[in-house]
Amino acid sequence: RISGVAMHIATTALLVSTWAATLCVTSAFSTVGQVMPTALQKAALSRHIRSSACRTSSATGLRMGFLDNIFKPKVSSEDPVWMQRDFKANARKDGAWEEFVDDASGEKYYFNTATQETLWEAEYAAQYLPDPEPVAAAPTPASTPKTETVGRGLGGFAMPAFMQKAASSMAVASMTVGSRSNVQLDAEKFNVMWRQGSGFQLQKGGFGFVFTGTYDARENESAARKDLKIVVKLPIDDKDAIAAFNSERVINQQIASYGGLKGVADFLGTVDLTPIRQQLPTTGIGSLQGLVWMQVQGKTLDNFFDRGGGMSPVLATTLSVKNSPPVKLGASPSTKLGQLAYIKTDLCKRVMGEALLPLVLLHEKGIIHRDMKPQNIMLVENDKVSPFRVIDFGSAITKGSRILMDDFTEIYAPPEAPTPDGRRPDAYDIYTIGIIGLRVLMPSLVAGEMGVQTFGAVTCEEFPDKDYNFRAWAEGRTNDPSPTYAQMVINAEIKGLMYNEPLYNLLADMLDRNPSNRPTAKECLARLGEEWVARDAAMQFNVGTLIPADWQEGQQFGYGGTFGAGETVVIRRSDGSLKFGVIKALGTRGLCDVSVDTVGNFQRGVSSATLGKIFA
Repeated sequence: RISGVAMHIATTALLVSTWAATLCVTSAFSTVGQVMPTALQKAALSRHIRSSACRTSSATGLRMGFLDNIFKPKVSSEDPVWMQRDFKANARKDGAWEEFVDDASGEKYYFNTATQETLWEAEYAAQYLPDPEPVAAAPTPASTPKTETVGRGLGGFAMPAFMQKAASSMAVASMTVGSRSNVQLDAEKFNVMWRQGSGFQLQKGGFGFVFTGTYDARENESAARKDLKIVVKLPIDDKDAIAAFNSERVINQQIASYGGLKGVADFLGTVDLTPIRQQLPTTGIGSLQGLVWMQVQGKTLDNFFDRGGGMSPVLATTLSVKNSPPVKLGASPSTKLGQLAYIKTDLCKRVMGEALLPLVLLHEKGIIHRDMKPQNIMLVENDKVSPFRVIDFGSAITKGSRILMDDFTEIYAPPEAPTPDGRRPDAYDIYTIGIIGLRVLMPSLVAGEMGVQTFGAVTCEEFPDKDYNFRAWAEGRTNDPSPTYAQMVINAEIKGLMYNEPLYNLLADMLDRNPSNRPTAKECLARLGEEWVARDAAMQFNVGTLIPADWQEGQQFGYGGTFGAGETVVIRRSDGSLKFGVIKALGTRGLCDVSVDTVGNFQRGVSSATLGKIFA
């Protein structure tokens, strides 16, 4: 009798559950207004329906585990993967990643509960999210040569950053007439939420409002739509800010008059916003004349400083660098025998080299940036040809001119700040690049809040105390007989740097108190290695153009050798002509991909033995 009662109760419960599920499905599709269910609701309803069917069939033939389907509905291929019962979020074996939002910037970041590691969204995606499944390549005809030119149109999905820049540059070229330095853009063609976004105000050194949006670059409305992602800057209502803003306009127009400079954000022109002044914020803006740049597709360099002291995977991938092997130290008053120094030698040299390349061009034109820092260097992710863009010329001056405001960023500024040296004004920028290189090199100057505090103490207190004598500072640190535990780490990093004499001496000279003793940007590149001398020499050549008629093999270039990503080379095209190309990616067995024009077309699988290396 007891068994019969239990059977009766179970059957009744099953029928009630089926009735409730059916009622939910009916009510979901019969709501007032005939609202269509969302994809999520459809998925949930399909699960209810399948569950009900399973429970109905189970009631006719009771068996062991007949109630399982009430709690574990069958898995359907139609369900989203996260709704399937066996779905588990990806997690590392040493801890799970949790998602958070940074209050200050509004950007997502991920925190590992076990390793205490923090990664920005882009870094997390590059390192831990699964790679897309490879697409099977189409069969190659027998007549196809060993290398092929891969075409990239302007409207492709997920166009790489360097191709986006090329496509945008073509759009800019088609929309402008005459000198780019005097281009006036049409205010009616901007798609910007002026008042709703309200822009964001730059901090010390900028004194302006910045807005982002798009610009319709079509010459006429009947043409295909051609939207450019742009940045618009307006000054705040302040006399000094307006004067600095006008100076920035002149300098950017000067850069544009050269057709732009490699490694510098593209200046598009100016815009008179008077016709749409009613759309702008009502207070705070000092002028309706705006400056417009092409929006750089990336983030500033400081976003890729690993807060744990490691190396950002996005930075490492874009710059094609890996963690340098640790330096094994000898015994000293502040280090132990066999202690390891985890300094990033290769990353330091790469960051300084990429930052110095555009400075060579700027200094040759007599332009001093005067505010070089990670916040003013954009990293264009996955653009290995030209990964850096220098932005924000609000503090810049031309050689021989006077500064308009005594603004500067203390932790990166040289001892002569805010006024560059009259004889060597370019040395101002060299010092700041040296500080950037030092910070990238030493994890102790990056990691966490303590790293920020240590960095500020070194540049604003310890350097001045040693009269900006870098060698005296380094020797004093490494010979400290009683360092604290926190000091032992940075002292070991300094000792590891001293073991690398070329880099140690270069940083010491770049950070010399006397501007006249600092090397020029070209001299810095030469001391970083032959690769950078070649990269500097190749900056004057345009991809896809014929090499000069007087160039000869063995004099200006030679075939074969070792090449690096982003290096300009001589490549023989299918018509037999010799043109300039840029190494896009390095492969195995001496093969590489070479970009052959500014649109983004590239030749795949080129043997390095057939490429011409340009001599310095």
